[in-house]
Amino acid sequence: MVRFYLMIKSIVLTVLAGLFMLVSMAGGSLLAVMVAVFAKDKRRIFGNISRVWARSILFIAGVKLIVKGTENLNVAGPVVLIANHQGNFDIPVMMAALPFNFRFLVKEELFRIPLFGWYMKKRGDVSINRKSPRDAIIALKKISAIVKSGEPVMIFPEGTRSMDGKVGDFKRGSLIVAVNADARIIPIAVSGSYNIQKRGTLLVNPTTVTVNIGSPVSIKEEEENAGRESALLESIRQ
Repeated sequence: MVRFYLMIKSIVLTVLAGLFMLVSMAGGSLLAVMVAVFAKDKRRIFGNISRVWARSILFIAGVKLIVKGTENLNVAGPVVLIANHQGNFDIPVMMAALPFNFRFLVKEELFRIPLFGWYMKKRGDVSINRKSPRDAIIALKKISAIVKSGEPVMIFPEGTRSMDGKVGDFKRGSLIVAVNADARIIPIAVSGSYNIQKRGTLLVNPTTVTVNIGSPVSIKEEEENAGRESALLESIRQ
C-alpha cells in the first residue's frame, strides 16, 4: 500500500513538474524576449529569473534543499565553482542554492533543447563539445577569460551524470581554467539530487538535497603541497 502511494505521488509530481516546465518555458520565452530587447543589464536579470524558476521547479517536485557553508562563498578575486554531477536536476539545484549569478560550462547537447538551450545562451552559459578536443580547448579558453574578468563559472568536472549516485573521476578541465585565470576553486558537494530523477526514468521523486560548500582552494598553494595535478584533483574530489 505504501509503495502504491509513493508511486502515485511520483506520477503526480512528474506531471506537475512537466506542466510547470512547459508553462515556464513558454511564458519565460516571452519574458526573455522582452528582457533581451529592452533591459540593459540582461545577464543579471536572466540570472535572477533563473533562480526564481529553479526554486519553483524544486518546490513543485517536492525537493527540500539544504545549503551549508555559504560563508565560504565570500571570496575576493576570480572563482571557479566545481560540483559533483548526480542527475538532471543539478542545474536548478545549483541555481537555487547559490545566492549570486554565475555561468555554467555544460555539454553542448543542452543548448539543443528547444527554448531551454536558447535561454541558457542568453544567461551567458558556455557549451563544450566533449567529442572534439579542439572545440573543448576553445571553450576552456573562453571560460578562463570569463573567470579572469571576475564572473564565477560552475563546472561539473566529472563531465557527465553519475550512473549510480556515486562521485566519479574528475577531469582536468576545471583545474586548467583555474590555473589560466589565476582563480581559486570552491568545491561543492551535492548529495541526494540523484534520487529526484534516477537515470533511466522520467519519474520525479520527492527527496532532500544537501549542498555543502567547501573552503576555497588556492591552486598555487595546493600545487606546492600536493606536487601533482592529480593529487590536487583528488583532494578536491574528497
